[in-house]
Amino acid sequence: MVHLARSPESGDVVSGRTGPFANLCPVSVAQTLGVFLGIPLGIYAAFALLVYLPGATRRPRYRPGEPWPYEPVWYAPSPSVLDDSTRAIVVAAQQHRRELEGRSLPQLPPGSDPVLPAAAIATAKGGARGEW
Repeated sequence: MVHLARSPESGDVVSGRTGPFANLCPVSVAQTLGVFLGIPLGIYAAFALLVYLPGATRRPRYRPGEPWPYEPVWYAPSPSVLDDSTRAIVVAAQQHRRELEGRSLPQLPPGSDPVLPAAAIATAKGGARGEW
């Protein structure tokens, strides 16, 4: 096979162009926009979907002060299957829980607090949601 080299000045036989651009293929405006705008925008759109789609499909989070709609979860074995050693641990934990909740201590009357005045208790809402 013999390959004949052409000089850039010889021109393209099919398109009739001459000069240094004689061997280039003509490209339409739509093809140019598709390559230089469409492909980068498609890549950005794909990344945006990968970033924002998991957050859009997630369930709403629990916020403090809202009712808890779920069943309690056991972090220890069910009391029905406890042996004597773990049953003693659960009983001790329940006793400490009663002490923490103040079940064995006398209750203060509603609206009274030994540290804060009653006016501060009546006006303070607080909370993580910023309801002040």
